[in-house]
Amino acid sequence: MGNIALKHWIARLAAFEVRPWLLAFSLVLLHLGLLQGVSTLVGRGLIVGHLGAVLLWQPLVRQDRTLSIGALLAGLLIVACLGIFMSWGLILLWMLVLAGLVGAELFRYPEGKARLSFWCAEAYLIIALVALTLPELLPEASRPMDLLRTAIAWNAPLLLIMIPALARRLGRSRQQMALDFIGGLVIVLVLSGVLLGALALMFVSGLEYIPALLQALAIMAVSLLLLGWAWSPGQGAGLSLAIARHALSGGAPFSHWLDEVARLAASEEGPEKLMEGAVTRMLGWPGVEGADWRVMVEGNAQNGFVGRVANRRSRLQHGVVEIGIHARHELAPMHLWQMDLMVRLLAEFHAAKEQSRRLQSMSYMRAVYETGARMTHEVKNLLQSIDTLCFAIGQAERDGRSEALQGLLSRQLPVISRRLHEALERIRQPVAADVHDGDALQWWTAAQERLADAQISFVLEGSPVGANLPILLFDTVAENLIRNALDKNRDNDKDDDWRTTPRIVVTLKVSQGECLLHVEDNGMPLDGDRADLLFIQPLPSDRGLGIGLYQAYRLAESLDYRLSLASNIRECVRFELKRVAGSLRL
Repeated sequence: MGNIALKHWIARLAAFEVRPWLLAFSLVLLHLGLLQGVSTLVGRGLIVGHLGAVLLWQPLVRQDRTLSIGALLAGLLIVACLGIFMSWGLILLWMLVLAGLVGAELFRYPEGKARLSFWCAEAYLIIALVALTLPELLPEASRPMDLLRTAIAWNAPLLLIMIPALARRLGRSRQQMALDFIGGLVIVLVLSGVLLGALALMFVSGLEYIPALLQALAIMAVSLLLLGWAWSPGQGAGLSLAIARHALSGGAPFSHWLDEVARLAASEEGPEKLMEGAVTRMLGWPGVEGADWRVMVEGNAQNGFVGRVANRRSRLQHGVVEIGIHARHELAPMHLWQMDLMVRLLAEFHAAKEQSRRLQSMSYMRAVYETGARMTHEVKNLLQSIDTLCFAIGQAERDGRSEALQGLLSRQLPVISRRLHEALERIRQPVAADVHDGDALQWWTAAQERLADAQISFVLEGSPVGANLPILLFDTVAENLIRNALDKNRDNDKDDDWRTTPRIVVTLKVSQGECLLHVEDNGMPLDGDRADLLFIQPLPSDRGLGIGLYQAYRLAESLDYRLSLASNIRECVRFELKRVAGSLRL
């Protein structure tokens, strides 16, 4: 029961709300001990009690841990030794450590108001160091006046009273954060520099204690200002960036290697060259003798080796990339961590190069596919024109119209021959289509003869005299739209619910030299999903691959024309081809 009660009492003393009071109480004991002096028994007892209060304020052992008898005896022995051999030099060292510990606690709180309590404790420790402790180490003739000691002895405790009063501003959320030991170490170094600088000025320059202390403080302030200016990456020399880079790289050429690999990735086309160049540049690292790599690409292994084999081999792998580092001695953990990061970056670069190669291959295959599909569609349209021409020849022979037959052949056969030659040239050398403008009236007349059908009506609005239009574009769009409408009408004939007579209207509107083509049918509208994707991608159907309208749209786009679905309702499905507003063809 006694042990449980003791643990409960200690836990209550170490609670977050009580800690500012413990800090103030420990500093009060320290203040009284300094005033009594370390040579007296009362002073030593007060300072030993101060040590115990500091341990309650900042415990060195977790509360849930049970100390053994040996640990307790060792602690008591240390306290006894401190009490017996206590001196002003040990007190000075302890107060420097305590100032660093309070500073480490101070920097846990980013809010300025929350730091005021610890600033008061830090201020007291600094004042006590320079006014009560350090003068005791000086010769009698060099000590400051007793008036300074008396003023500090009666006025410094005011700072200790403010510690628990200002501690109400502390947030409970900060109690689990780790101490900032770097900040505490900086405070210890600055205080040590000021105190040692004052002592050096006193003995070298023969100054009194107060002037020497003020000069040392001024020198330290100027040094810190210069260091702060050099530390800033925006205004000074950027010392912080250099130190951070050196700390992260561990002295190894990590950033240089990364720059080299980035340049390799931009210049080399193949992933094999990139991998070889990047691994070769690893040989510049300290202690690295050689390196081997193995990459799995689509089930095939790609291997390589540079340098020479050494006793130690470190294996690093990320994804499909595996690299072995050969070194004379075991590599440091920092270097291994950096090389692992390098392998990860190299794997990403390699994956990007492989993806670029696959995309290039896919682009080539897509170009082949689109060229073949376009040519197939062109040949299909030409065959349909030939079928129509053969039908017209048969009709003319039965009717005995030989002159009309000769005129039809003289007009249509050169057009078909020219389009076949153009298709053959595009297959031999796939370049952009040579689209030339032609007379709108001639195109309209030839289109009526070539596309004549019982279901098709041709309507001309405006005068096409003197107007020009891109022949290939209008031929491609008209033939595709009319053929799609005829195929849809054949499908609708199989539907028992379809009762409307199929009708296709081809309209050419000419206004101020600009030509606009409409192709309208009275069939069923397109589904919403197919209408949204109509010109974005090929839409395969039962009758083909759906490449015709897609290619027609891209051809129109390249010629500053726009092919669109102007109406998509029942009995009025209308496509429109017109020039984009503001465009100008040269």
